[in-house]
Amino acid sequence: MGLLMKEKKALTREVSKRYQQAQKKEKSTILDEVVKTTGYNRKYALHILANWGKTSTVRLSGKAVRLRLRLARGGRAEAESLSIPRSSSQPSETSGFSSGTAAGKY
Repeated sequence: MGLLMKEKKALTREVSKRYQQAQKKEKSTILDEVVKTTGYNRKYALHILANWGKTSTVRLSGKAVRLRLRLARGGRAEAESLSIPRSSSQPSETSGFSSGTAAGKY
C-alpha cells in the first residue's frame, strides 16, 4: 500500500523547496524520486513541485491583494479564500438547452 495523502503532501512540501532552487538536471532527478515515491503522474508532480507556496498579486477594487494559489480537485488552480460575486452583466453558465438534449438533430 502507498503513502497516505498527509504523507504525500508533507513530502511534496519539503521537496518543493529543494526543487524550486535546483538546476535543470537536478530537477529531473528530484522529479523522478517524487513520481516513484508518491505514484503521482509525472506532469502533475512537476506542476505541484514548481508551484507549491507561490503567491500572486492582483488588484481588486483598487487594492492590491496577495493570493496564495492552491490546487483544487481535478487539477484546476483556484485562489484561496477569495469569492467574487457574479454581477448581472456577466453571461450565465446555462446555454438555454435543457440538460441531456442536443441543439438539433444530427
